[in-house]
Amino acid sequence: MMLRFYPYTWLVILGALCSVISAFGALVILQRIFFDNGYFSWERYRPTNIRFVAVLSTIAVMLFFVFPQPLLLALDKAAGVFF
Repeated sequence: MMLRFYPYTWLVILGALCSVISAFGALVILQRIFFDNGYFSWERYRPTNIRFVAVLSTIAVMLFFVFPQPLLLALDKAAGVFF
């Protein structure tokens, strides 16, 4: 069975990825506020793959601010499907 990707599947993947990263960041902030004793530096033990995903999402957001037109056109087409 072949896996089919619809034209705007990448938008869903990008949205889910950004949501997961945002939730992770919120949990880290809550951990710092309520449960940090000050003797354990969590950043020293951060896995490399989390840094990689954070860098990729940062690059995607920066590209949106530099070149917003292609993404806005894709979003307009995707919205046209629903309305």
